[in-house]
Amino acid sequence: MIHRSLTDSDLCYGGPLNLPKRDFESYILPEMENVMVQNLGSSNGVEVKIHILEEGYEADDYTITLIKKTSYKFIAGWSNIAKAKGYITGDEIGLLWDKIAEKFFLRLIK
Repeated sequence: MIHRSLTDSDLCYGGPLNLPKRDFESYILPEMENVMVQNLGSSNGVEVKIHILEEGYEADDYTITLIKKTSYKFIAGWSNIAKAKGYITGDEIGLLWDKIAEKFFLRLIK
């Protein structure tokens, strides 16, 4: 699981969530299918599902775009999640990729 403390720029409307590059490459990329990893560098990135653990297993997943430029980031859709969940600056989130379900699981740590 990778951890990230949210900043003001992570929470601004339409802003991306920048993910820790070293942790992402160590813990997330090895679990992803090669085709998905290759498409991360495309101009459109890839659509991925995120399941918010606090919402319970029956809750719907969110669809957002994951892209690699100089870093890995969630773009389209991230700000909607942050707003809906009421995340604030300083909140710490945990994120992991489930290769069987082919989606991210996200939880608020504090």
